Amino acid sequence: GTRLVYDVDAHVGGKIAQLGSRLIDSTARKLAAEFFNNFAKALTPPPA
Repeated sequence: GTRLVYDVDAHVGGKIAQLGSRLIDSTARKLAAEFFNNFAKALTPPPA
């Protein structure tokens, strides 16, 4: 099988940084999880 590993290092500034790093971090994690769930579904063969 194939194993996919990713690492993200993001730096934000300006108005978006005023939202707080916790909100930005949790949103980024949520979007990444959603992406990889959809990615896994796209790669899963349909039932026979």
